[in-house]
Amino acid sequence: MPFWMTLVLFLVLDYCLLGNYYSIKRIILAFVGIMYPWPPMGHAWFITYLMFLYGLYYVVSLLGMTEKNKVFILLLLSYMTMLVIINTKLFAYFALWVIYTAVFPSAVLIGMYRDLVFAHLQILHGKSRFLYSTIAVIFIAFYSMTSNHAWLSRPDNIMRVVHTFQPLTMVAFLTMLAFVVDSLQYESKILLLLGEYSYEIYLLHFPFMEYYDFVLFKKPLVAHFYVYCALIFLMSYIVRKIVIIIYQEFSSLIPRLKQSI
Repeated sequence: MPFWMTLVLFLVLDYCLLGNYYSIKRIILAFVGIMYPWPPMGHAWFITYLMFLYGLYYVVSLLGMTEKNKVFILLLLSYMTMLVIINTKLFAYFALWVIYTAVFPSAVLIGMYRDLVFAHLQILHGKSRFLYSTIAVIFIAFYSMTSNHAWLSRPDNIMRVVHTFQPLTMVAFLTMLAFVVDSLQYESKILLLLGEYSYEIYLLHFPFMEYYDFVLFKKPLVAHFYVYCALIFLMSYIVRKIVIIIYQEFSSLIPRLKQSI
């Protein structure tokens, strides 16, 4: 529902402010969740990829085999999908999927063995916090230095496959960071609030930053940055409240329909 609401908003804004309009086919594909990395909601391409990955996850979960084998099958299907993309015309639409081929299966694996992973991290952290921090910094530094995606545009499928392992350094860093945050047992009300509205913020923030710059890149930049953040959060809050009202009305409508039947 938030996706549909923001999609309608951006279609209207694109037409009214930028003079952009889209074919009926493109609009229908967008409403069913098939998004590409270009307007009207270019940043939402990741939602399409997530829907696909969750579909794979569900199919694999139905297989009658051990959990370890399921993770292997999930990884295999992810790479088979990647190979299909880089060797067909789908590459023109889903090239960005290739970058994150290994991320979802590795995250599932870490989730399955979270206690074991954190136990090993506990040992490393207990022996030397300096060494722990150094390794984490190396992971994030390597990721930052190698995160240029120019390799995608080069017609070298072998290097494309090799580069799919690069984001795993970010996964490793985030896992190490998650362990530290867990061990601190710190709860941030601000982060919890942002987390609650993170989906709506994600849907709204990029287009208003990139395409409809009403506020952000105005002087003084620091002041307008906070104004921009406040406006995005306010819009996210409004979208969430509207969705909640719609869900509540729909939920109350079903019992009434059953009674009338």
